[in-house]
Amino acid sequence: MKINFKIVTYILGLISLVSIAFGYYYGSNTVLFSGVFLVVFTVFFHVFQASYEMFRKDKEIDYDMVSKLNLTLTTCSNCEKENVLEDKYCKFCGEELIK
Repeated sequence: MKINFKIVTYILGLISLVSIAFGYYYGSNTVLFSGVFLVVFTVFFHVFQASYEMFRKDKEIDYDMVSKLNLTLTTCSNCEKENVLEDKYCKFCGEELIK
């Protein structure tokens, strides 16, 4: 089962806002500051999750775009992973790609 981190982020944000509201309404500093901490944690979690997703997708080859632009696929001699030859360096290990 794959975890959808966007849903986790939304749930954490909702819990934090509810706890801030309850802490303010009932005058409980502990609940209020816990909610504020949870808001800060949720923001960092969301930024981490979005960055991870962006870098993960950056390493995937879009084969439709490769064929549209007439690019050449090659295999890295160092790590044996598939790359676009026009990139000059391997996306995975940084080794220079040889024609």
